[in-house]
Amino acid sequence: MKKSILKISGTPEEEDSLLFAISSHESDIYVSLLINRILAINLSLYRIIDISRKEELLKFPVYFFENDDAIEKYYLFVNRIGMQYLVPGIKKIDYLLLIQSEGNLATVETKLAELKSNSGILALHKLDSKSIRPLLRYID
Repeated sequence: MKKSILKISGTPEEEDSLLFAISSHESDIYVSLLINRILAINLSLYRIIDISRKEELLKFPVYFFENDDAIEKYYLFVNRIGMQYLVPGIKKIDYLLLIQSEGNLATVETKLAELKSNSGILALHKLDSKSIRPLLRYID
């Protein structure tokens, strides 16, 4: 019997979103302040994600900002605590910046090029939309 596979392309959340991987030796507070300055936003601590792994409770901070019109939402996820990862499939990445927008995301990408040139940021890469899916369960 022939099996058929249903392929789902991007969900609306993925199509209106950008995800960036950030590598930095700086603290999450410092990285959030850099992003705030460059994007002219105000990320603040939104929640702590508690995950139990190997008899250890890990606490992953998430920072959030939403503009007044709710057109843009920014989430900064701490992806690495020691050698443990919030999203184990995305290793060697310290932070994940998820941007959801009903507007023009190209402008945001241009601004983030400035973040890449900051000495506190070792690397900044755009990830594909498939990488967004594991993060969607942590946002409202």
